[in-house]
Amino acid sequence: MLAQGPERFSEPFSVALLDWLAVVSRSSESLRKELGKGWVVERLGERLWPSENAAASAAAILARLSEEEGGRLRNQLTTLAETLKLRAGMRRDFEIRTGEGVQA
Repeated sequence: MLAQGPERFSEPFSVALLDWLAVVSRSSESLRKELGKGWVVERLGERLWPSENAAASAAAILARLSEEEGGRLRNQLTTLAETLKLRAGMRRDFEIRTGEGVQA
C-alpha cells in the first residue's frame, strides 16, 4: 500500500502512519530490517501531510533509533525527517495570511 498508494496522504492518515512507523521502528530487529528493505520510508516525506507536528514526529522516531541499529532504515528516517521539515517550513512560509494573525 505504501509503495503504490495515493500521491498525497491526508493529515489524519499521515498522523496514523507516523504512529505506526514509531511502533515498528521500536520493534524487533528483523522487522526494522524488513521495513528498510523497500526504500519506501524515505519517499514518504513527499507524500505525508507537511506539518510541523509531522516533521517533529519523524525527527523523534529517528532520535529513538539507537546509533548501532538500522543503517538503511536510519538513512531513510533521516531523509523523511529532513523532507518533512523542509516541506512544513515551505508551507508555513508561503501560507496566505489575511488580516492580523488570521490565515486564509
